[in-house]
This record gives sequence, C-alpha cells and structure tokens, in this order.
Amino acid sequence: MYLKSFILSIAIGLITLGCGYHFSATIPIIFPNNAKTIIIQKVINPSQESWLEGEIRSFLNEEITKRSNAKIISQNTADLSLIVRIEHISTSEQTKEENDLTFKYAAKVSLSLIFKDSKGVVVLKTKPTTYSESYTSEAEKKEALAKAVDECLRLGLNQLSNNDF
Repeated sequence: MYLKSFILSIAIGLITLGCGYHFSATIPIIFPNNAKTIIIQKVINPSQESWLEGEIRSFLNEEITKRSNAKIISQNTADLSLIVRIEHISTSEQTKEENDLTFKYAAKVSLSLIFKDSKGVVVLKTKPTTYSESYTSEAEKKEALAKAVDECLRLGLNQLSNNDF
C-alpha cells in the first residue's frame, strides 16, 4: 500500500513538472525592452510607515536577482527605472468578539509598478495589485504589512512574466 501511494505521488509530481506548471515565485521575470539593468528610482509611499521603502528595495533586489538576468544598480545609466507606487495601505479591525474586543486585524496594501526607459518614457505600468494579511496583535502589525507589500510586489512582477498588464 505504501509503495503504491509513493509511486502515485512521484507520478503526479512528474506530470506536474512535465506540463510546465511553476510556482509563481519561480517564473522568470521578463522586463520591457529586455532590460538588464534597473534602478529603483523612487517609492511613492503615502503612509507614515517610513521603513517600507527599505523593505520594498530589499525585496525587489532579491526577487529580481533570483528570477531574472537583470540587476538592480544605483547609477542613472540603467536600461529601466522603476517607480513603486503604493496606491493604498491600511490596517483595520477585522473581527471582534462579543464583548467588543478585537481579536483579528487586517493589513491591506495596493500598489503598482511603473517602468520608464532610459529617456524617461513610461514603457509599462502594471495593474494595481492588492493583498491583505491578517494578524492578531499590534506586535504583529509590521510583519503583516511587510508580507502584504512583498506579496503585492510579487504579483506585480508576475504580471511581467504573464504579459498581464
């Protein structure tokens, strides 16, 4: 019985790989104009969460390095410049108990990515991506916001891979 389930698991795994299925975090990113160098020009952040810019830059550097041949550089000689625009960011009470004590909160983020060529012309703007992350205490708020931002960025980069913008 164990052998049958093991063989079935292996077969399903091989079929999944053979049909071209990939986890979204491993899909290669295809940048406009086959850009090889990118500068993160700015992060438009309407919130008072000043730490978000560092989180965004760090995540993009890691994700772009992992999923493409492009590199993040700091010089203005880049093939593309990237503007990250946070459209909306909020935290709110999601669920209350009978005695009006909040026991679940939600961090919600919506953002878009704007790519400009070396002449400053917008060559691509992703559709806004939105992600919500639940948390249960104020101590978890920053981590929940960071996860929501990271997932929004990943979804935005996935649009480049899927030509879905």
